[in-house]
Amino acid sequence: MKSDIEAVLARRLAHLKVESLSAGYGAFLVLRELSLEARPGLTVILGPNGAGKTTLLKAIAGLLPRTGRLLLDGEEIEADAKTSEIVARGLVLVPEGRQLFPQMTVAENLELGGWLVAPAERARRLQQAFADFPRLAERARQLAGTMSGGEQQMVAVARAMMSAPRLLMLDEPSLGLAPRMVDELLAMVRRFADASTTVLMVEQNVRKALGVADRGYVLERGRLVASAPAGLLARSTVIRHAYLGKAAQAAATHPGASKERTMSDLSMLINGLAVSAEKGATFERRNPLDGSVATRAPAASTADAVAAVEAAAEAFKTWRDTGPGARRALLLKAADALEAKTPQFIEAVAAETGATGMWAGFNVMLAAGMIREAASLTTQISGEVIPSDEPGSLAMGVRQPAGVVLGIAPWNAPVILGVRAVATPLACGNTVVLKGSENCPRTHQLIVEAFQDAGFPPGVVNYLQRAGRRGGGGRGDGGAAGSQARQLHRLDARRQADRADLRQVHLKPVVLELGGKGTARRLDDADLDDAVNAAAFGAFCQQRADLHVDRALDRRPAHRRRLCRPLRRQEGLGPAHRRPGGKPGACGAWPVVGMRTLPALQCAHRRCARGARSSSAAARPEMC
Repeated sequence: MKSDIEAVLARRLAHLKVESLSAGYGAFLVLRELSLEARPGLTVILGPNGAGKTTLLKAIAGLLPRTGRLLLDGEEIEADAKTSEIVARGLVLVPEGRQLFPQMTVAENLELGGWLVAPAERARRLQQAFADFPRLAERARQLAGTMSGGEQQMVAVARAMMSAPRLLMLDEPSLGLAPRMVDELLAMVRRFADASTTVLMVEQNVRKALGVADRGYVLERGRLVASAPAGLLARSTVIRHAYLGKAAQAAATHPGASKERTMSDLSMLINGLAVSAEKGATFERRNPLDGSVATRAPAASTADAVAAVEAAAEAFKTWRDTGPGARRALLLKAADALEAKTPQFIEAVAAETGATGMWAGFNVMLAAGMIREAASLTTQISGEVIPSDEPGSLAMGVRQPAGVVLGIAPWNAPVILGVRAVATPLACGNTVVLKGSENCPRTHQLIVEAFQDAGFPPGVVNYLQRAGRRGGGGRGDGGAAGSQARQLHRLDARRQADRADLRQVHLKPVVLELGGKGTARRLDDADLDDAVNAAAFGAFCQQRADLHVDRALDRRPAHRRRLCRPLRRQEGLGPAHRRPGGKPGACGAWPVVGMRTLPALQCAHRRCARGARSSSAAARPEMC
């Protein structure tokens, strides 16, 4: 006798593809050009009333006329196929409302499901149904119409299983059932999916359905609005929007005014869905000017990062074949969308990093030009002819997209460096995961929103953040640099040692922007006042360990002390809410990005106050 595993392996699991399906009632179309898949496992269809969920199942079962294609394991089911022919191919529907014969016993209802098979096989299947649903065995001679709603639903599912379906379709199986019965029924459906039956289920209990499903689709007004693994859908805003509407969702998110109003509560973007972090983890970014909460962002876990890479890897299968003209058009739209968000960028950059509106506007202008430059590269990707030792042979080298590219962008030129991490990889046919800086999560999210507004397919551009080292978030970028990411672009050279393990474990190319010692040296013929101003700007306005001026050199001791004087202005720097009266500093430089920057400046000031000959501008502490 074969084991259960052998039986499953001997039976091919059903895979249904729906392509451009349209269906309705008479002249009224409910579904319009709908495409989806029911892969082995359990797929759930969600959506509000009137979305077309029941219509979809009826069209697949041949109960409604349709256009479009149905492919079962690659073989087409004709649009005019009879329902009996579809059932014979292994597609069985359990309709909404159960549709039992109330005056017949439980056993008689079940036998109808296997009526076309030999009596011996029908008896075997009946015993299997009783084994799957022990409660029905106890009530085999009871009239179906006298049973509870939950028990009747069990009869309906067991009757469908009597046909030995390869694809089981369930329409609202939990409708009208008690919570305990719902749990029992969905657990049984999950076991069927784990055994040998592909399940396509329409369900109105969203939370419990996503808890047992592998993948989900969301319908709204006859159109597909989202699809993703069930775990991501459960954390996305698209479900709440579909059932409650965006206005109701906004009211639920911000039920009343708070003393500390955030600019926005952010989301990650994975597979085109705005999702929260695993277990709802978040972190806050404080405004360096007044200490208020600028943004509250999800703190991605390693599992979130892996989900982003998997979504990008799945999207790469089709994006790599997208023509250069289509890629160019999308990138040009993204550049326009980025420029249209200039006021939002100015607000976000000021609130998160304390930078001026002029700096933010310059970032947006240059970044939009970089996207347009990347768009021009789509038709410039060429190969080469390689000399061959074989007579009459021609060798060619063809450039191909690498795959999933992870970009890690810093905060100091947030729009420029964020765009640089993703624009060229997209132009070359790669998909991307952008890991935003914990110091400007909203600013980097605006970049991704621009690409999303341009119409990039789901999964091509993904975005996540993680809390900083003191935020308790996890190594989200470590997970994103896993086995499916083909290249890592790191545009911030600080703490490079932390990233060495990513290369060692996963062995992939890493593109780094290397900085180093920021030494300012005054030559003999240079103006001393200009050198002082340059040292002040370099020391205070960069605030990054790999870019800021950390040492000023001059051959003359008096000039060295003069170069060090700008460092004494550090008492005028720092968050305004930490200074007396909350007034801006007198030096004219923008505020530091965070309190972790101040120790470097304070250390340098103490050294100069003691008359130290060294004019070090920083003591190399950990920077933000």
